[in-house]
Amino acid sequence: MSTCIRPTLFALLLVFTLPLLPAEAANIGKAVKAYRRGFDLFTQKHYYKALSEFLLSQKELPASKRYNKTRTGLLYYIGLSYFHTNQLKQADVVLRQYMGSKYRKLDKLSKVQQALSLIQARLPKKRTVTLRTRPTERRREIPPPTKQPATLHPAGLIVAGLGGALLIGGAVTGFLAQGKMNEANQQFQTYNGQSERPADKVSVPFNEAQSTGTIANILFAAGGVSTAAGIAMIFILKQQPTQKTHIQLFSLPQK
Repeated sequence: MSTCIRPTLFALLLVFTLPLLPAEAANIGKAVKAYRRGFDLFTQKHYYKALSEFLLSQKELPASKRYNKTRTGLLYYIGLSYFHTNQLKQADVVLRQYMGSKYRKLDKLSKVQQALSLIQARLPKKRTVTLRTRPTERRREIPPPTKQPATLHPAGLIVAGLGGALLIGGAVTGFLAQGKMNEANQQFQTYNGQSERPADKVSVPFNEAQSTGTIANILFAAGGVSTAAGIAMIFILKQQPTQKTHIQLFSLPQK
């Protein structure tokens, strides 16, 4: 039953695609016939003849991307035919191509993986050759001077760090000024209605809040200027490293 269904599905997959050109349709017909013959031979375990038919079908199949799914199905049977004919290297390559295709069938993966495991067990292991040479005596070795990249100038880092500290101080001072201003407003609302001049009662905390706010603004301005100057110095000034040359005298022991 399967010997009739699978070639039929293969043919339907090729026929019900996009419209074909006359020459392309002729190649498709040859590919379908070769696949049918190869599938029948494969089920009868005539793997050499089946392999030749599958390769012919692969050759006649157009190179268009719309036949990639069909081409993947051919890789499955070509790889197994190589495996059953003991052409293990070719089988390994083709079956790995099948495993890497997005059109591979999930129900066939276990069989392909089993074949690949047997192939790896049968293929000879690659031998590595290590060449040993007699060490030569070295009298003097002067390596070329190494040029290190320029480092950041410390002055720019110091100025930028000072600017960051001033910004933090300005933020803390501004927070304190806001607290004093809230305290002055609260006292003003408390004394309002109880005294003819409530502002006299809150003049001290209000003045303190105003002075603290002025200090915060000064710190913010100084911190911003210092940070900008430090960053500019980092990009402009660079500390050039000194070049060092090492001379080493030694000799390797001889066997």
